[in-house]
Amino acid sequence: MIWKNWSETVKFEPKNYIEAKTIEEVKEAVLMAKEEGRKLRVAGSGHSFSRVCETKDILLSIDAMTGIVEVHKEQKQITFWAGTTVRRAGELCLEHGLAQENLGDFDLQTLAGATSTGTHGTGINLNGISHQIVAFWVVTADGELLECSKDKNPKIFEAGRVALGLFGVIVKVRLQLVDAYKLKVEKSLVNFFEILPQIPTMLQNHRNLEFFWFPMTKKAMMKKMSVTDEPVDDPQWKNFINQHIIENYALNAVCNLSYRWNLNAKKVNQLMTKFVGNDIRINDYNKILATERMVRFKEMELNVPAEHFEAFFTEVSNMINEKQYPVVFPVEIRWVKADDIWLSPTYQRDAVYLAFHTYWKNHVPAYFYDMQEIAKKYEVRPHWGKMHNLEAAHFEKVYPKWHDFMEIRERLDPDQIFVGPYMSRLIKDHHQPMADRYYNL
Repeated sequence: MIWKNWSETVKFEPKNYIEAKTIEEVKEAVLMAKEEGRKLRVAGSGHSFSRVCETKDILLSIDAMTGIVEVHKEQKQITFWAGTTVRRAGELCLEHGLAQENLGDFDLQTLAGATSTGTHGTGINLNGISHQIVAFWVVTADGELLECSKDKNPKIFEAGRVALGLFGVIVKVRLQLVDAYKLKVEKSLVNFFEILPQIPTMLQNHRNLEFFWFPMTKKAMMKKMSVTDEPVDDPQWKNFINQHIIENYALNAVCNLSYRWNLNAKKVNQLMTKFVGNDIRINDYNKILATERMVRFKEMELNVPAEHFEAFFTEVSNMINEKQYPVVFPVEIRWVKADDIWLSPTYQRDAVYLAFHTYWKNHVPAYFYDMQEIAKKYEVRPHWGKMHNLEAAHFEKVYPKWHDFMEIRERLDPDQIFVGPYMSRLIKDHHQPMADRYYNL
């Protein structure tokens, strides 16, 4: 079989594709790899843009391991099978009067995939999804099922909540939840450059805040959210018009026309701002935080310290204006609170993420490369599930616990069963420059 991810940035043919339905079947696959001296990687739902699960050997799926294992009502915690999608987990949480504190803007990843790559939402006082984990269970390279929490194997727990599948196969996660809540989201078109000085204050005044800036214009769509007790007000017809027709079908049509007719990207971006109108929605948290993504694209997302946002964004906007890349996708801008997870991009720093997108038929590698080069000045940490071509030598500089993480990885997987070709470039210093500067971009 040929495995490919959603964006088709990654395609490969594994020698074996195994669909595990139980922990015992996971153990069997891992022990087979160990005994035969082979490599094994785990595929989630295929919504990472990077080559994080790529392998020419054994590809393991845990998609069938889904649903609730146990509800811990008093602690407001639920243990899920790790193959459960973020969307399904949200639905199940609400059935028990609970909710995740925060979500990303997409919810079809598996819990294992989303947390292992450091997926996040937005809110300067809110952490990423991995921080919600209070315990996880992982099948290590010797076939052992290891429980990890603050009380059991605490060092592995500290490091393993964002581990890229390098510690083993995560089969269960226990999440710390909160009482179910509703969000009110207000969407509007703003002059982004005029409100730049106000953003630090706005971040404190709004629970969730994000912007979609249209390159080569002054305009951005702003989304600000707050918890509310107001009744649900999210008519299906209006939702269909705004989220499906305008944000997906219209965007796809514009991208296609721009690609086919080589239209001027600046004018197209200016045109797209005309489709952004004021809108207010009220609904359960999971229906507000996550949105439909029906237009296929490629994405790179870069994290820099929050205090450098204005300087970083100024360089980014100047470079885009100078080079006039043929890109008609908005740049998504979100903020996240610092955490204590060793390889989390927000480890020990409040951060801002800028997500750069290109239409899948009209990818512009130079656009991604140039944005990454600017971000290097600010100790960039890329989202592990998005496209980038940074390697071990860079990560050693920007992650204080990099070597501590690698010591645990080597102890848990001395035969490097879980290290495929792409992961090898991420975690080992190869002492030779890449021939193509656009590699993996």
